[in-house]
Amino acid sequence: MADELERDIFLCDEINEETAGKIIEGIIKVNVFDTKQEKTIVDYDRNKQPIRLHMTTRGGFLDEAFAIYDQIKCSRTPVWIYVSGMCCSAGFLILGAGHRRIAYENTRLMYHQLSAGGYGKVKDLLENAEELKFMQEKLDKCILDDTDITKDKLKEINEKKMDWYMSSQEALKYGVIDEIITYKNNKK
Repeated sequence: MADELERDIFLCDEINEETAGKIIEGIIKVNVFDTKQEKTIVDYDRNKQPIRLHMTTRGGFLDEAFAIYDQIKCSRTPVWIYVSGMCCSAGFLILGAGHRRIAYENTRLMYHQLSAGGYGKVKDLLENAEELKFMQEKLDKCILDDTDITKDKLKEINEKKMDWYMSSQEALKYGVIDEIITYKNNKK
C-alpha cells in the first residue's frame, strides 16, 4: 500500500551534504515506490499522497540547497513543505520549490543575498567572485520564478545588502507561501 511508505521528511538543522543527502534519498524513495504502484500515467497523478518536508532551518550551503531544490522540482510525487520556527537563507530557496508551501503562524522567514569569505591569490579570488555572481543570479531567478516578489523589491534588498525578515503573513502576501496554519487558543 502507498500509505505504508514514510512520506514525512525532516530538516531541522543546517543545510549541508549530510542533510541534503537524507532529504534527496527520501524524495527518491517515495518517487520510486509511487512509480512501481502506478498502473497508468493517469493513476500516477490522481490522488497521490504528498511527501511532507517539515523544515526549520537557519540556512546553510547553497550548492546543497540547490540539490534539494532540483530534486523537489523534479519530483512527480508532490512535495508539500511545512515551515515552522525559522526558514532562512538557503532554506528560503528550498521553500520556493515546494508544490504546496505552508507556514505556521509564528514562523519567521529570511532572505538575503549570498555571502562568502575568501582568501588566496588574486586570480583565485576573481574567479570565485565570478562564480558568486553567477550563483546570485541563479538564486534571484528562482526567487522571482517561485514567488510574487518583484524584481524591483529583490534588487532593493540585494543593493542594501540586508537580511529581509518577514512574518508568515508577509510571506503569504509576497507569494512565498501558499497557506498559514493558525491555531485556536484553548485557554478558557
